[in-house]
Amino acid sequence: MRKPFLEGRKLRKKWTTRDVSEFRRMYDLTQVELALLLGCRQQTVSDWELELYQPSWPYSKILDDTKDEISHVFREECSANLGKFKVILAKYVKKAQAALDERE
Repeated sequence: MRKPFLEGRKLRKKWTTRDVSEFRRMYDLTQVELALLLGCRQQTVSDWELELYQPSWPYSKILDDTKDEISHVFREECSANLGKFKVILAKYVKKAQAALDERE
């Protein structure tokens, strides 16, 4: 039996529209790249940044997890070389896109 998506996971805080914009700009991500990482549409990211909506609790959790993963990669492997970080991020985005394609 599958566990509910958020069972056993702690959410540090609910993400705001400002948090999403700052996160995306901090890591030089396009709205499309962030949408692929999160498994949502680019329009959803745009709506958050335009303050039409705020990320729901499940997306806040995914944003927490994604931020942790990217921060770890950035600190451990790319702190001295942003170009290398972008290459690693591109691979991560491809993996996310492949996972989305498998769902369809």
